[in-house]
Amino acid sequence: MGKVQLLADDLINKIAAGEVVERPASVVKELVENSLDANAGRIDVELERGGKHLIRIVDDGFGMSEEDAVMSLQRHATSKLRNQDDLFRIMTMGFRGEAIPSIASVSRFVMETHNEEHENGVRVEVEGGKGPVVSPVGRPVGTTIEVHDLFFNVPARRKFLKADSTEVSHIAETMTRLALANPEVRFKLTHNRRVQLQCPATSDLRERIGSLLGRQIGEAMYPFEMSEGWLKLRGYFSRPDITSQNTKGIYFFVNGRFIRHRSFAHACQEAYRGSMEKGRYPYIVLFLEIDPAEVDVNVHPQKIEVRFHRESDIYNRLYSSLRNAIARTPWVEKGKGRLERAAIAQQEKSSETNEEASHVSDVSEPTQAPMVQEHDTDASSPSVAPTAVPTPSTAPASAKAPMQAAPSVAKPRPSESMPTSSSGASLAMQETPAAPRNFDEFRARFLKAAQEQKLAIEEPIEETRFAPLPSAQKGLPFLPGWDPPKEKGPQDEGPNTPSPAPAPKEAPPKGIPVQHEPERLGFFSSLRYIGQFVQMYLLFEYQDRLILLDQHAAHERVTYQRLLDGFQQERIPQQPYLVAPHLELGIVAAQQAEQFQDTLTKLGIHLEPFGGQTFVLRAVPVFLKKADPLELITDLLDEIAKGYKTASIDQRRDELLMRMACHGSVRGSHKLSAEEVRSLLHQLDEIEFKGNCPHGRPIFFEMTRAELEKRFHRT
Repeated sequence: MGKVQLLADDLINKIAAGEVVERPASVVKELVENSLDANAGRIDVELERGGKHLIRIVDDGFGMSEEDAVMSLQRHATSKLRNQDDLFRIMTMGFRGEAIPSIASVSRFVMETHNEEHENGVRVEVEGGKGPVVSPVGRPVGTTIEVHDLFFNVPARRKFLKADSTEVSHIAETMTRLALANPEVRFKLTHNRRVQLQCPATSDLRERIGSLLGRQIGEAMYPFEMSEGWLKLRGYFSRPDITSQNTKGIYFFVNGRFIRHRSFAHACQEAYRGSMEKGRYPYIVLFLEIDPAEVDVNVHPQKIEVRFHRESDIYNRLYSSLRNAIARTPWVEKGKGRLERAAIAQQEKSSETNEEASHVSDVSEPTQAPMVQEHDTDASSPSVAPTAVPTPSTAPASAKAPMQAAPSVAKPRPSESMPTSSSGASLAMQETPAAPRNFDEFRARFLKAAQEQKLAIEEPIEETRFAPLPSAQKGLPFLPGWDPPKEKGPQDEGPNTPSPAPAPKEAPPKGIPVQHEPERLGFFSSLRYIGQFVQMYLLFEYQDRLILLDQHAAHERVTYQRLLDGFQQERIPQQPYLVAPHLELGIVAAQQAEQFQDTLTKLGIHLEPFGGQTFVLRAVPVFLKKADPLELITDLLDEIAKGYKTASIDQRRDELLMRMACHGSVRGSHKLSAEEVRSLLHQLDEIEFKGNCPHGRPIFFEMTRAELEKRFHRT
């Protein structure tokens, strides 16, 4: 007898089971995938002792006839393939016909199934791969499979199973993958009669993500989509501050099948470059819909790894579409659309109200003009009605007649008349005068302000050297909003000289001007500035939230984006030095400066040798004009030298620009004026990736009113 012999069927099945059935989670995966292929809308998985004692799968799929149920126990028996061409156009989860016979060979296997085309169902029992025992059974349409005592006849495999909790965690991960791929199916997982996972059917993938990965993660996920003929990408990605310590939060599905793919995982990580801290990984649920002929799923025993015909094209499209989605920073604008709509509606309502009031005023009564002071100084004289005529000289006689419907306006005393220079519109347009040139000029202004205040309160005019009343300090120089008093003209002389009618004070705009597009502020520009904390963090109010912003991280992101834009356009704007600084470098740094001059030039730095170890810095990027020249050059040379042998400047662009941005950004413990803060906010709204600094750290976080009240035990 020859040495090469054909193995027995039971041994063949046990060997096949070693490839397909690794642990209880493998059994759950294969059987649930069969339920999905049977168009099940409800799948229940019940476990005992981590699946080692019992695994029960119950579905409401279309079930099988007795003939098909018995045939399914044979190796390589399947309803999903008919010829060789079908192998390259696979759209089902299973196709090899190995799962059921392999599982039945290493367990006590029971299957009950009922097809709607037959009156009764069928029950099939198999123990350790032996012949099946078939009997009729009454049951609803669908299939129930029970796997008892997994690996009971393979002790060497059974002893390698882990603790119950470990096996359940693997099964839960398997169920998570299957449930993410099929949100329209209801899933339920119980262990020792305790519900571990329950996902109702839904058409909202984000809701399914929240139920499986957690509500916080679900709320932090944002959609993206890309379609290009032969390939369609869709899914959800997390904002950069919601991360995992490994890549288990990245879920890839190809035509509904979960896969692992290192290249695509790398594309996702690269898409987050500059937005996420190193060593952290995002949450991504990504679906690739592709022609089955473009992918080979028959390369792994558990079908968890696949091959693509155009892998590089998919990589590039995945990277670019996800990168563009992240660049829009939808988490920064979250809720802003609703606020804008509410603000616009309120502004439109205000405009409509103003229009209606103006229309009613035009119809029912004359338009009120500014009060005109009469020559008659008798306080008991009849009141005059407001008129639409701007000056008394042109007013018609009827305008002075009393109007019953119009409110009366008392004639003021001469001392109560408004100053001629108090027009609201004109004062608003006046420029702040220059500071006094000397002490005498300051003294004159001081006394003049005090005298005018005395006039306003009807006190005799006399020169005084005492400080004015507190209410008069608004007229003092050096104070915000100070405007110098105007010189009196001839019309101001005499107690009975009427003051010219002041121009109507134009009310500040309360909303959107009629027939004009609304001015939409960005998220950061719409924040109300409160102040600065320890000269490092900026505090803002937004709705019922307190926003804290890291000024260095925010400015660093702005600087980095400006540098990146210039680098990509090959024209980083430069700021030449009026007096070029001379830099004395160390020996190594001097050699590096000569070696990397072309690289420095590409980065917007013009550095020239001056002899020996001295160099002249002619120009730097305009965004770095306040950076320390020596520190900037030495740090940048060190960064360039680190990887010049293994990567080009284009490949190491981000590290170099991040180092430059750090030097060009406002550092900690730096006081910012309100104008500088407002400018920073406007610049943030103009760039992409504005939620994180280039190193991936968040630039701001928020605290709600509810959180504050909880801190103070008010809730």
